[in-house]
Amino acid sequence: MKNIAVLTYHSVIDHNQKRNWSFLSTSVKAFESTLKYLKKKGYKSISLQELYDLKTENTDIDDSKYIIINFDDGFLDNYTIVFPLLEKYGFKATVYVSPDFVDPRPIVRTTMYDKIINGEDVPLETCWGYMSWEELKLIDRSGIIDVQAHAMTHTWYATGPELVDIHHAGDKYFWLWWNSFKELKPFWLTKYNENDVKFGTPVFQFEKSIVAKRFFVNDEVNKFIMDKYRERKISNDSERRKFVLDLNNQIKEKFADGIGRFETDEEYYQRLVDEIQTSKKIIEERLDKQVRFLAWPGGGNNTLAQQIARDAGFYSVTKKGKAYNELTDAPFYFYRVGGWSGIKIMNKPCLIIERLFIMMQLYRSKGDKYLLNRLFSLIGNVHRYRNINIKR
Repeated sequence: MKNIAVLTYHSVIDHNQKRNWSFLSTSVKAFESTLKYLKKKGYKSISLQELYDLKTENTDIDDSKYIIINFDDGFLDNYTIVFPLLEKYGFKATVYVSPDFVDPRPIVRTTMYDKIINGEDVPLETCWGYMSWEELKLIDRSGIIDVQAHAMTHTWYATGPELVDIHHAGDKYFWLWWNSFKELKPFWLTKYNENDVKFGTPVFQFEKSIVAKRFFVNDEVNKFIMDKYRERKISNDSERRKFVLDLNNQIKEKFADGIGRFETDEEYYQRLVDEIQTSKKIIEERLDKQVRFLAWPGGGNNTLAQQIARDAGFYSVTKKGKAYNELTDAPFYFYRVGGWSGIKIMNKPCLIIERLFIMMQLYRSKGDKYLLNRLFSLIGNVHRYRNINIKR
């Protein structure tokens, strides 16, 4: 039985310095090197619809080596750089988008791959941001990139009454800004200013938007925390951690009657409907197409979310657990694996490391019965925990 790997990326662009979420970007040369390698080894890219059909129609599969290429979030470079690269090497891909992050302006920008290869200077704003609906429509109708769903908000919310931190200089709580300035979310990669959200803003225990009920902190609790922050002069991380610990105890004593409230079952259910069903409807209406596949943002989901996705008419959603897809897998699930390592030297991916990494991922697609795959899986899990998950 043939196994099929789904290689997942986010962004393909060269950064000359660290930027917000630039850790999600592999270099143009590294990605092109991977495409060259896949082509040399005889891989053919197929769509998620074709994978679904193979699972459900019991079609005899030929001896071709199949691969699926995915991109999460709808970064602008997926159009200006990835799109012409895929066309050049004869591959196709799927891009998952969240409507909250789609650039609302009626614009179509110029592709940049040729200019980059020719060594021309490329302005950051031509590649770093998110695609517009017009650009998404263009790539989707090309037959090269298929646009699918990534839920609505792709954010984080407070999910419990424990204070875990306060907003401070250099932190990674970007979602505080997203949730405060929703209309600016499509532009946050270039417009984010950590000072727009007041330092000292409380950060209660939090989770990805879909996986748990929201916790709404009472206004008087937030005011108490901000007042205490203004009184206290915090100059380093150690003082901040002690401040948060002390404040937690004070909050529990002062607000014994309640720090806030959780979403009701009905509120949570309706929010998940908006995240899943409404986002699907918006993409379908804006692109005039059927949306049948859903990649959970950050992999976060639960049983209720899975059921709502089924009710919404999704054919398949992502699921963790394997580095490959077997044709005997349940049609409703597809499994994904990273397409690049995330390792950078001097803030740039290394072509040799990326070549070894893609070779490892393709080997993993042979199946868990291979002893070496157990070692690869362990290495991958440790690497992801240390270099990827903790940053998002």
